[in-house]
Amino acid sequence: MKKISLETIAKQLNVSIVTVHKALKNQHGVGPELRKKIIDLAAELGYATPTPELNFIHIIQKDFLISMDEQYYMTIYYHLNRACTLAGAKLYFVAHDMLSATTATLRNLMQEKSITGIFLSGQMDRELLSEIEKLKKPVVCIDFYSSDY
Repeated sequence: MKKISLETIAKQLNVSIVTVHKALKNQHGVGPELRKKIIDLAAELGYATPTPELNFIHIIQKDFLISMDEQYYMTIYYHLNRACTLAGAKLYFVAHDMLSATTATLRNLMQEKSITGIFLSGQMDRELLSEIEKLKKPVVCIDFYSSDY
């Protein structure tokens, strides 16, 4: 069976690939009649909408990982990673030590991957929290307390 592309649908309806993309993503700029035609043809041809890639970052304070007796945060990471894997998502682990190194790692991940959200475990310093806020991504805090966050 031949793979159906946006271009295939666009050519059959004599519209642009961008128009097909917008119609299938339910974005503005496509009239309701044309949108219906595009969606109907896509279904008829068996077009499979690609599922979005889910990528998360899990940040843990490095001090919480050093002790062999301390398994609490690694247990959180294990279960979080397992849940992400079962959901078809990827979890990138960042051990926070120095602000500059952690910030550089976060920026690299943001550039290389389409990051969906960030998990924070343990206590984080205000400077790191400020950098994370600049990323404009959803944040879930686990075993976390801050009077000003």
